[in-house]
Amino acid sequence: MRVEHSNATQEFLMIRHLAAAAAVAFAIGAGGAVFAPAAAQDGADRSDRGSADRSERREKRGDRLKQRFDRLDRNRDGALDETEAKRPMTRVFERADRNRDDVVDSDEVKALSEKASRRNSARGGRVEKRFQRADRDRDGRVTRDEFLSRTPPWFRRADEDRDGRVTREEIDAFADRPQRRRRGGDQE
Repeated sequence: MRVEHSNATQEFLMIRHLAAAAAVAFAIGAGGAVFAPAAAQDGADRSDRGSADRSERREKRGDRLKQRFDRLDRNRDGALDETEAKRPMTRVFERADRNRDDVVDSDEVKALSEKASRRNSARGGRVEKRFQRADRDRDGRVTRDEFLSRTPPWFRRADEDRDGRVTREEIDAFADRPQRRRRGGDQE
């Protein structure tokens, strides 16, 4: 059912709708003007905080790398060769190889992973992934040679001149530069 209005009534209704729309637009605009600076400041604070968090993480990562370098540089010559860099990997393999046959099978990986998980839940999965990546021939068994054939990713990236050695200067430069996100779980 349609109601007919006179022209004067139609004009009045149109003006009333326009006035209501203008009031809503004004309220939104005024509210936006009131809240926009606060929102912009909040966004700037978050951005600054994110930047500070990244800087702090980068600094902590750099400190850990430098500490690792100092710990691994046993002969104190100011440089690491691959053998020194692989020392932690050698220890992991030896812990996993319970029967000392220079081969780590799935039961030994599982035992080491469970032990690592008890100390830190994320570690167990990393142990398993590390051994899976090392199993080049996919036979479910990892030999010492398979496990130690891979140079640690941080060592490869830090070795700027590709001479097979990472000097203190190279590790300092590597620690101070931003790193892109890695895939595959390579840990630094």
